[in-house]
Amino acid sequence: MKKTLLLLVIAFVPFASNAGFIDPKNQAIMTVSEVKKLGDEKAVIMKGSIEKHISKDKYQFVDATGKIVVEIDGEEWRGIDVTPDDTIVIVGETDKDWYRETRVDVDSVRIIK
Repeated sequence: MKKTLLLLVIAFVPFASNAGFIDPKNQAIMTVSEVKKLGDEKAVIMKGSIEKHISKDKYQFVDATGKIVVEIDGEEWRGIDVTPDDTIVIVGETDKDWYRETRVDVDSVRIIK
């Protein structure tokens, strides 16, 4: 039992050492065209606006380089209201499948004043 526990701890230590704080202020804002070229589950920060509501929690995000579908769950809005005239910053990660275009699963939305 002790050997099994020790092996489990050793196996997961490398993964735990890669975790940590990521300061969005120190990450570059990416364009939609750059994000579309990324692989699956890559961290992104984008600046632009939401052009329209597509369905349920899916929206069309737009910047000067193009459009991309973003998925924003209800709790990620954190009580803010956004119009197509608002400039926002979204933080999230790419969601790329072989059968559809790259999307972004949004973790936070912030209005830029």
